[in-house]
Amino acid sequence: MSYRSRVNGAAWSISDVGLSAPISPLGAGANAEEVVVQGVNHTVPTQHEIARWTREERAEVARMLDGLIDRPANDPDMHRRRFIVLLITGGGALLLFPWVVYLTIALPVTESGGAWRTAWVGFDVMLAATLAATAWLVWWRRAVAIVGLTASSALLVVDAWFDVCLSWGTSEQSGAIITAFAVNLPVSAVLAMAVITMLRRTFVVTQQLRGEDATTVSLWRQPVVMLPPDGA
Repeated sequence: MSYRSRVNGAAWSISDVGLSAPISPLGAGANAEEVVVQGVNHTVPTQHEIARWTREERAEVARMLDGLIDRPANDPDMHRRRFIVLLITGGGALLLFPWVVYLTIALPVTESGGAWRTAWVGFDVMLAATLAATAWLVWWRRAVAIVGLTASSALLVVDAWFDVCLSWGTSEQSGAIITAFAVNLPVSAVLAMAVITMLRRTFVVTQQLRGEDATTVSLWRQPVVMLPPDGA
């Protein structure tokens, strides 16, 4: 794979084996840095020299470097995880919508004037809508799917908590506990792990673009992407 560009009149070539030296004097100034890439000396422009490039020139070089970043697009494990997430979110939404209709009909109106039924039906509608939206975002590979996955995971834990607490001491207690530990909590954990995986892989790509080793910083210590790296 090879990319060629011209920056301030200098011909550059970025390939799988490294960054070739410019043909024109762009990188040959007094402040240029000499580096060795796979045994070959190359002249790399300094930050001061790059600052003189136009926005379009810097963007073109950035796109060429981005094209060389290693992304696990064909990783079978990634496709398997994505399929599981789609099955959980899409299937869960499809199952919950009929369940909402059933609750609307089956739950009795209490002394609160129907507030109990409204609360439970409203919560399940919110959970179903969140799962459906998350499935759509995952299907179309949108980064904001992280938000949907996080919200879905949290709502499943809340659902399990209230199911167990509000059924405690009744005939429905055993069923609520079984459902919580067999369905809600495991599914919530799978979605939470999907969030962690997406964040970790996003940070790996970001660290590569910054020219840093992505394996040296744990996920919990990763800086906010919108801020400059430490020491910049």
